[in-house]
Amino acid sequence: MMTQVNSPFLIVNVKSYLYDEELLKLARAADEVAEDTGLPIYFTCSYADLRLLKEHTRNLIITAQSMDSLYPGRGMGHVLPDALRAAGASAVFLNHAENPKTVSGLYAAIKRAKELGMTTIVCADSTVEAKALACMDPDILLAEPTDLIGTGTAADDSYVVETVKGIKEVNPHVLVMIGSGISTADDCYNVIRLGADGTGATSGILKAPSPELRVREMAEAIVRAQQEKKDSKRRKKMAVYRETIGLMSHGRTPSYINITPQVKEAVAKSGIKEGIVTVISPHTTCSVFFEEFVHDVTEDGTEYLQADLDHVLQKIIPNQTKLPPEGEYMYPGQAHFDAVAQWPDVEFYLPGGDKTQLLNGDAHLKATILGSSQVFPVEEGKLGVGVTGYIYFVDFDRMRARSRKCKIVVMGE
Repeated sequence: MMTQVNSPFLIVNVKSYLYDEELLKLARAADEVAEDTGLPIYFTCSYADLRLLKEHTRNLIITAQSMDSLYPGRGMGHVLPDALRAAGASAVFLNHAENPKTVSGLYAAIKRAKELGMTTIVCADSTVEAKALACMDPDILLAEPTDLIGTGTAADDSYVVETVKGIKEVNPHVLVMIGSGISTADDCYNVIRLGADGTGATSGILKAPSPELRVREMAEAIVRAQQEKKDSKRRKKMAVYRETIGLMSHGRTPSYINITPQVKEAVAKSGIKEGIVTVISPHTTCSVFFEEFVHDVTEDGTEYLQADLDHVLQKIIPNQTKLPPEGEYMYPGQAHFDAVAQWPDVEFYLPGGDKTQLLNGDAHLKATILGSSQVFPVEEGKLGVGVTGYIYFVDFDRMRARSRKCKIVVMGE
């Protein structure tokens, strides 16, 4: 069964620098990093140490440094793929600059690895060669200029971008690794940010003051770069749907209107599956609030909880019944009356010059306390609230029946 190959990833390639206990020390540290970060970490070692690492780590992808294409039987001195698999290797490097293969030998080795369910990491020393090798359908293509290996100088940005693009055009299923000259966490971050699926190092890790710490720094940098790429894509994909619904208040008493069906309908029409929906009142005497649906209503049709809310608000903000300076309110003052008198639709607000039509100071204050908007989750394309949770629009202005608007904004993916 083929091992699943995920992106991004880190390859710790110790080549022949470490073996036995020193190798195991670094492997255990890398194993801990893989567990902590969730990042796939391919860890190479000599053939003799494959079983050692497999038996003492849990999260690493143990990787052989090469193999031949033979089957069990004759083949003195060759590297038998079946033996590597049995020893614990689930991935294999092929065609590294320090151990190149012929075209036919490479193709045969890739085929054998697939038969055994081993991930293939195939090396190329140029973009041109990488594009050609992509036709062999390896799992991972390591495109690294040979002259940069071990120099501590990473390939420039244009090489990374062009190489990734070129390989993906030939075979979009191949994961692309950029590795030569990678020596710091910043190098790792940069190549992932530029589009590589993974990266790795040898001297950049082994020559660090603390190889164990360097592995962790590199892994965390890769994870951070990948998350930032996802966030960037999410922002670009963010959709916004807007809708304005019309409502009618009745006057005399506060008008409570259940707008839950309209909000649900807007969410459905938006096509957004995951995000938020914001419900907004653009009016200064109106509010939007979230409350449990109540089956009991008063004689005038007000739900019990809404009647209770009126009762509580009335205690702290009684209805305004007198013009200033009489009564409890300073609003509306003379300057406000003068301004309203200049409005084009003054007759609507002050019919016949009746100043008592502006006795809605209490409505403004009540709306201020409850707030003008509410935000709700959108989950799996639906309004993410409980069965009894309803959304209400309330107009606290008692002076007249009025046409009102409520804005619904759905944002997400």
